[in-house]
Amino acid sequence: MKEPLLSVIIPAFNASECICRCMNSIIVQDVFPQSQVIVIDDGSTDKTSSIVHGYTLRFSNIELVSQSNHGVSNARNKGLDIARGKYVSFVDADDMVGAVYKDCQPYFCSNGLPHSLGNLIINRGQCPKGVPNNPLGDKKFFSRMIQSAIHNNAEIAMGGKITVNSDLYQMSMLRYLKDDVLGASPNDKHIAIQHSNVRESANFAVYRKDFLDEHNLRFEEDMNLDEDILFCMLATLYANRVVNVTDSLYYYCLHSGSLTDFANQMSDDDAKYKLHLTLMQEYGILLGQLDKYPQYEKTFNQTMQRFCELTQSCMHKKLPQVSMQKCQECTDKTCKNCAVRVKNLESVKQALEQVMPNRNQKLR
Repeated sequence: MKEPLLSVIIPAFNASECICRCMNSIIVQDVFPQSQVIVIDDGSTDKTSSIVHGYTLRFSNIELVSQSNHGVSNARNKGLDIARGKYVSFVDADDMVGAVYKDCQPYFCSNGLPHSLGNLIINRGQCPKGVPNNPLGDKKFFSRMIQSAIHNNAEIAMGGKITVNSDLYQMSMLRYLKDDVLGASPNDKHIAIQHSNVRESANFAVYRKDFLDEHNLRFEEDMNLDEDILFCMLATLYANRVVNVTDSLYYYCLHSGSLTDFANQMSDDDAKYKLHLTLMQEYGILLGQLDKYPQYEKTFNQTMQRFCELTQSCMHKKLPQVSMQKCQECTDKTCKNCAVRVKNLESVKQALEQVMPNRNQKLR
């Protein structure tokens, strides 16, 4: 296969208990014969590698790459370097693709009104009857997004997700109510970046590979948290068009001990340090990139104001102290030339040099 339609990148670390269900959910997809599936075994000490090797013997389009442990961002970047597909998608080894909303919805008991961001609906609640036992069945998870991207000439197509925490009997849903396209206008871009932030993942989407390469967009290996959120927000910022797809649903399995549950795994001080470091990295890089697009001043202003509030209330003592000033007189028309803005950006840049010496040169 000279140029697959899709490359699916799966970083895996000690995933022997779940990798089969992940792989099986991908194999049944209608686009699988036209796909390149890349599993990056990131230093597993269990049977992950041998299990995936078995799949490579059955399917010539499944590839296994083994490396010493370098972290999930490095593994995804390795996959991007190998990927030959026109489109790229990311799947975590403990998740599955192709969930069916109507089969999951009866298990879900909302504790409140859904949170709405325009076309994007987010709902959280308990699962008093337990979590869905057989949530899959949609074989067009990838192909639906790819077809929508092609039809709308979009660099990115975003699907939705169903998140299940089987330990706590909790479920959340993130769904688009209808298919729509967000372009490059200031209002559309503001909405798209908001959506990317609350998605909390670079998964359940397809990205055009030449677009990622053009912008040298990769995952930041200096980040221990939210590196995929940053990736998604930057991709959204650079894209001329992002299409949202209502029916393609990713099944995200959250469990105690996952990175998302990091706050429960360490002391309060360590957790705060990690969180505050992530905020400095994420906001700092995003602000630096938004500054290059004067047409998105509204998004820059809100991001800057939020970061100013954070640095004044919760920056960890072990981190470089970022001297941020709020400019109460800023407006959409004057902020670009505001001296406070220039000083703030320089302060953020100096802090990033200390905490992210190896960050993507494209983002400096």
